[in-house]
Amino acid sequence: VIGLPLGQAFPELEGQGALEMVERVYRSGEPFISSAYRAVINRGPAGAPEECFFHMVNEPLRDDDGRVEGVVFVAIDVTELVASRRRAEEASRAKDEFLAMLGHELRNPLAPLVTALHLMKLRAPATLERERAIIERQVRNLSRLVDDLLDVSRIARGKVELRRDATELAGVVAQGIETASPLIESRRHRLTVDVPASGLRVLGDVARLAQVVSNLLTNAAKYTDPGGNLRVRAWADGEQAVLRVSDDGIGIAPELLPQVFDLFFQARQGSDRALGGLGLGLALVRSLVELHGGTVAAQSAGPGLGSTFTVRLPLIATQERGEPSGRREQGSARRPRGQLRVLVVDDNVDAAESLRDFFALLGHEVDVGHDGPGGLRLAEQRPPDLALLDLGLPGMDGLELARRVRAIAPDAYLVAATGYGQESDRRASREAGFDRHLVKPLGLDELETLVHEQELRRAAERARESLAGTALRRPGAQGSDDG
Repeated sequence: VIGLPLGQAFPELEGQGALEMVERVYRSGEPFISSAYRAVINRGPAGAPEECFFHMVNEPLRDDDGRVEGVVFVAIDVTELVASRRRAEEASRAKDEFLAMLGHELRNPLAPLVTALHLMKLRAPATLERERAIIERQVRNLSRLVDDLLDVSRIARGKVELRRDATELAGVVAQGIETASPLIESRRHRLTVDVPASGLRVLGDVARLAQVVSNLLTNAAKYTDPGGNLRVRAWADGEQAVLRVSDDGIGIAPELLPQVFDLFFQARQGSDRALGGLGLGLALVRSLVELHGGTVAAQSAGPGLGSTFTVRLPLIATQERGEPSGRREQGSARRPRGQLRVLVVDDNVDAAESLRDFFALLGHEVDVGHDGPGGLRLAEQRPPDLALLDLGLPGMDGLELARRVRAIAPDAYLVAATGYGQESDRRASREAGFDRHLVKPLGLDELETLVHEQELRRAAERARESLAGTALRRPGAQGSDDG
């Protein structure tokens, strides 16, 4: 093939776009780069067609006057890399589907078991009471394991829906303690709780946050010898609520600390370990905390020296922490866990600049434009996570701008900001790709809630990616494990 024109050297490329792409680069002078370009080439056994993938670079070659006189064509074979990535994605998808199937299949026999036990208690309350209590405890444990399996599969597939409400952390902790108390009492642990009744308001799903607390307490109770000490503390640290669960149990070896939140991770325990688990509890804790825009970390001085787990969640109010009541000053606005890229386009300069100040005070990166073409250029330079677009823009109206921004940033959250609020106006904005239609004047409280929703959405995406990408770990050395 050396010395032959590309089309003669690889006639099978005809109709696959590769030859045409080289021609486009030659005529336009614009380079073409692809990290995994697909082509079918006759290089298999006996020259059979074979699907291949290439990291491809086509760069125009220019003469001294800047005219294109050729194309430098470089193709690096990445077929095996693409195949490996496909296998990994298929394995991850098969794992998620298996967990979902297993959880649902285990639920089927559990339901009649629970019903039968309830009927036995009603019909013969004094008969085989001890044996029935044993079965009830074990069915409850099995139900909890199945719930964990289903939760893992839901989070990995992005199916968890949080019902967010403003709530005091004290109520969440109380629910979590109630769930974990049977295990704590059975192991005769001393539990100390130091959580203020008010002043730690968070925005979250109460049931899911209580699950975080109960999983942490269950984990602590399991890996603390009977008669040990558990402690739950909470306080405000700047714009965050801090929740800490500690114990004086078996501790965690330093080399295992980075792994304790991994899916299915199980640390090796002694032969007297009476309670097991699937290695899901702490993985769920991390995922649920991140879905709420928070973080969780584990600390331990080493084996035999106890463990501490610290959860941080964003606070949503400051009045109950001793700060002045009434409307919050802008300077005290809650700083988010992670920045958003915000695009504001409004031909009313004062309105646009005031929104810029508002989002900047919340800690976000803000680009401001005053017409459609200018807003489009800003979106091309820095694709936004959140865009507030006026509909009555010069040069290009907000509906057309929304369509073009959506093409640039498919995952952006688009908000129409307009003085028109009729159903026909809302329908037009929906058809243009807007996610929400707000009528001016815009309420700052509503905007702050909207921003917080987007912060949580981004945190949820990170949590799903983190959970879906967690590898199956082999059992390690002695250390704490999740419930």
